[in-house]
Amino acid sequence: MEGKVNRKDKSYSSLEEVTDLAGVRIITFFADDGPKVAELIHANFDVDAAESVNKGDELATDQFGYVSDHFVVTFPEERWKLPDFKAYKGLFCEIQVRSILQHAWAEIEHDLGYKAEGDIPRKIRRQFSRLAGMIELADDEFMRIRDDLSSYAKDVHQRVVDQLADSVELDATSLQIAVRSSEVIQRVDAKISLVTGSEIGSTDATSDSLSSRDVRALHDLGITSVGQLETLLSDQAEKIGEFTASWINRPNNEFDPGSNFSPGISVFYLIYLQLVSEHDREFIAQFLAQVYGWNKTDGTAQELLAVWDKMNSLD
Repeated sequence: MEGKVNRKDKSYSSLEEVTDLAGVRIITFFADDGPKVAELIHANFDVDAAESVNKGDELATDQFGYVSDHFVVTFPEERWKLPDFKAYKGLFCEIQVRSILQHAWAEIEHDLGYKAEGDIPRKIRRQFSRLAGMIELADDEFMRIRDDLSSYAKDVHQRVVDQLADSVELDATSLQIAVRSSEVIQRVDAKISLVTGSEIGSTDATSDSLSSRDVRALHDLGITSVGQLETLLSDQAEKIGEFTASWINRPNNEFDPGSNFSPGISVFYLIYLQLVSEHDREFIAQFLAQVYGWNKTDGTAQELLAVWDKMNSLD
């Protein structure tokens, strides 16, 4: 703090004039979240426009460097009247807003810059500038990727709803969307709910129900599109329901029949069914170990095949 008060480019007669005695830094994932945060700051504080600054505005159009919004704020008068805020009347705080990439660059640049003795050599300043330009490009690219993923998700959803699922490649995004949107998946989930006496949870929990490992499992079993997945689920609906009920009701199973299943549970049990109907114990054990990283898969493979054999013996 002594160094701040004694800075050559500032002149303070009292601590009350130091606008950043207290400071908050808000780090956003994406650069375009900054204006949204700025709106919230303006809505909740009195912002001193004269002391606030966008550091990026200080750079020439052909310059790259430190980019961050600095807001000098105080509580609005109506809050000073509240008992909890009286002590903060007239006090200021600086809020800095920057993206996570801008933050990483600024911290490293700050650390290296302050460690250097005297003025930083021109060559090294140019290196800093080039890196700052790369950070801006990276921020732009991450925003573009985010927007492209959002557009892709909307397109996949529409194609699933329009029953054009054969054209949808199976990946983590399309699988999650199919679980939320596919009438076939929801119908087979409902079948499992009926035969097991368990409820299917809300589709809001979909992100926790299936993973990229399930996508890999489906691909390794030759199921590469949402359309293929829906066809198999529809064709095997009865067997999936029967197999699921037999599996969770086997002796010594710890599953509570009153528990909720996650949406898309039919996809998981389709994987089991495809394994036991087409492969031997050794293959199943290796598959579960390699794709899901499970331990003691030989015993699981034995149990799966035992349930399958029992089902067939009753037919």
